Amino acid sequence: MKTVIRSCQSSDLASVFQLYRQLQPTDTTTLEELTVSFATMTAHPGCEVFVAEADSRVAGAFTLYILPNMTRNGRPAAILENIVVDEPMRGQGIDSAML
Repeated sequence: MKTVIRSCQSSDLASVFQLYRQLQPTDTTTLEELTVSFATMTAHPGCEVFVAEADSRVAGAFTLYILPNMTRNGRPAAILENIVVDEPMRGQGIDSAML
């Protein structure tokens, strides 16, 4: 199975919302709130939301933050957040492709 990692688009948000429901089943965030947060996050320098596309559908998602750093000669640091793969697609290497 070919997995493509790409920037998340607004048109992906309904799929990403369903993935986040698997990640955080008790979260009360609505799709509308997620959409507003997505716009805020992607407008922030150094923040990008990615999706993993497999079998022509969104099968995973993660957020990457690139942050300034005072150590290591000022080389930036990275934080990965909200990493999730669709439950039926787990065990097929999508997580490895995302990382």
